[in-house]
Amino acid sequence: MKNIIRVAVIVLSLTTINKYCYAQRTISLRAFEVLKNNYRNRIDTTDNGEDITYIKDTDNELDKYVGVWKGSINNRNYEISLVKRIAYKSDADDEISFDLLKAWITVTDVDGNLIYTNTNKTEKSNGFTGDNFQTNTNIYRLNFTGKCYNDSGNAFLYINPTTGKIKLTYGIISDIKSNDCPNGFVPVLPTNDGGVILTKQLVID
Repeated sequence: MKNIIRVAVIVLSLTTINKYCYAQRTISLRAFEVLKNNYRNRIDTTDNGEDITYIKDTDNELDKYVGVWKGSINNRNYEISLVKRIAYKSDADDEISFDLLKAWITVTDVDGNLIYTNTNKTEKSNGFTGDNFQTNTNIYRLNFTGKCYNDSGNAFLYINPTTGKIKLTYGIISDIKSNDCPNGFVPVLPTNDGGVILTKQLVID
């Protein structure tokens, strides 16, 4: 009798483990964005993504962004370093990991005086983290927070397939309200429609 009970417990345990293992899913960046938008817009609510554990850059699309990029606009010089993180988690206890871009930025005026940098912050708190490609586009979206909370929004990267240069545009999230920004503050990233054009820098060993 004891042996029968022991076998039953083992079978039940294995069934539970197998169920947990099979309930994990890896999905591509592109497929995840489609799934998310479909669910949000109630186009398809049958898949809520509960079993997704890894959102992966299956086609290595992020690789072409990696490097140091520079550009100038409105009497400001921008230097942005983009790195790719594999299976990134903002917290070790997160159930889902992402492939994404992290960005470090330094902004100076025409005389080289520092306006802003996040290079002195830790990676998890530098305020410039990749999200995903916008649905059906080659535009990659990042979340950005500058000097103050009101300077929070979405940065967008588009690589021109002809020139190989990046166009960086930025839009502040209008419904964020805070008193931590001084009156008349200028956002760190350019908010004009044309954005800033960035050129990849050659790495010299």
